[in-house]
Amino acid sequence: DQLLRKLENPNNAYRLISCEFDESILQMSGLLASLTSKLEANWQSSTIQYLTNSNDPLERSVSQQLPPLIQPKTVRLSGLNGSVPISFSFTWTRYQPTIDLSTKENESKSTDDEMLNIKLNPFIEPEVVILLTADQIKNLLIKSSSDTKQKVHENANLIAFGTSLMNLKRPVTCIFLTGPTFKSKTNHLSSSSSKNISSSYMSINELCAELQLNWHVHSTRVTSNLHDVAMILNAITRSLAERQFKQGRLERDEGLSFLPNTVHKGLSGCASRGRGPGKAPITINNDSESLTANQEQNLHLWSSRVWLGQLGQWRGLTGEIAHAITLVYPTIRSFYNACKLAESQSNNQGTNYQATLSSSNQFTGQKYIHPFEIGLANLEIRRGVGVLSTKRRLGPEFARRLIKLFTSKNPDEIVN
Repeated sequence: DQLLRKLENPNNAYRLISCEFDESILQMSGLLASLTSKLEANWQSSTIQYLTNSNDPLERSVSQQLPPLIQPKTVRLSGLNGSVPISFSFTWTRYQPTIDLSTKENESKSTDDEMLNIKLNPFIEPEVVILLTADQIKNLLIKSSSDTKQKVHENANLIAFGTSLMNLKRPVTCIFLTGPTFKSKTNHLSSSSSKNISSSYMSINELCAELQLNWHVHSTRVTSNLHDVAMILNAITRSLAERQFKQGRLERDEGLSFLPNTVHKGLSGCASRGRGPGKAPITINNDSESLTANQEQNLHLWSSRVWLGQLGQWRGLTGEIAHAITLVYPTIRSFYNACKLAESQSNNQGTNYQATLSSSNQFTGQKYIHPFEIGLANLEIRRGVGVLSTKRRLGPEFARRLIKLFTSKNPDEIVN
């Protein structure tokens, strides 16, 4: 039991996973050496790498089953669901320790310690990483060979590559190893005076979008050297080794540990307490029927919790500020209606805020003041209770950021 608990310790997870790759990658000098050194660094926290020198026969048996860090494989030797299903690919196999009692039936006189046997059963992870070299990338970047009227998806190389990825039915990540001179060559093609040449190639960003949107590639990474490739593969190896210990965090009430305290622990003084709004209350399905008073109240409370959760994601927003905003504007709709009401009242008074916005940006350079900003900036924020309580205003900066989120019509504008 002690050995089994040691094998199931998260610190030893990196020693129970093996990175497998296409044996053709052995020709790329420098990649495997860099990757091996990074994977060996993960072993520093492992306590099972010294089992080879143990006097316990069970520990020595387990040490003989430990997988290598990396191992080359023949492509598609185990099929599409096995290791290395496609050329220039990386896959991972995780070894799960289990107790094997099969020898108990044959050794009736053995003690419990002698009958116990621990086996490391291999489980192939579904993730597949494909490494594309500069020559392979250039073949995928070709839009058409002669006719510039052809479309991007008519590239035969891209169709064949995308079809092979979809046939895997596994999450795929593509790493584009462009090399140090690839970028300059691409720029030369794009800046060429020949329209036929420049229109026959798409950018690497367009290729990434094409693979993700049309060929269901989960993610793409672009790098120029083998060191960065090794860094990416090492990060994926670590995440796969730790996944079994972290996959249940989303289901726990305390949330994810890396989230800000306002979201992880809940907003101070707010009703949500960081647990989120929960599921929307079940209402009637027939639109012709009206909601009961109880249903309206539950729906309103749920909308208010959603609003609190969104406010909690703003940088620098405390529980007192969120509580003060939701007291005056309990839902997102009420806040948005207040913004629109201030705009309509300003227009009725003869002040066109859109014209003011354009003129102030083009000529005066002054910041545009929304009609709702002054009232929201004067919102009273209370801190503390009793004789120690203090009051202050929300302030124009945060009021401007919050209003801009709901009223800006520029999709490229950043609310900082």
